[in-house]
Amino acid sequence: MKYLTAIGQFFTRSKKRIAVLLIVILLAAGYVFTSNNQAPATQTTSPLPTPTKALTIQEQNALQQNKQRLISQLPFSSEQFTVQYFPDQDYFLISIQRQPYENNKALAESWMRQNGVDPGYVTIQWSAVRGAGPRQ
Repeated sequence: MKYLTAIGQFFTRSKKRIAVLLIVILLAAGYVFTSNNQAPATQTTSPLPTPTKALTIQEQNALQQNKQRLISQLPFSSEQFTVQYFPDQDYFLISIQRQPYENNKALAESWMRQNGVDPGYVTIQWSAVRGAGPRQ
């Protein structure tokens, strides 16, 4: 019977020791995982769209005059693009007619600038004929 009580006391003491050991291990693991041993993560910011510059009254008047002059030339058609204007919703529809899409889009924007209208200050809907759209 002495042996059984000795074994029982050993397990009782061992359970306490094991519990203390497990707590110490868990605390150490928690410290290791929460400490920042890693290099700080670099934070990258994506570029935000630049707000359109506010126009002065004189610039607004000049834009309206140039816009009306451009509208009087429409519809315009070339081998690279066509330009139409829809007054009910006040937007230009520019349709790219052939590849390369980006080059011809740049040509259409340049054509508008040459006619006194900055594409950044008017509403433009872009489209492309089948097979001429931007490459994915």
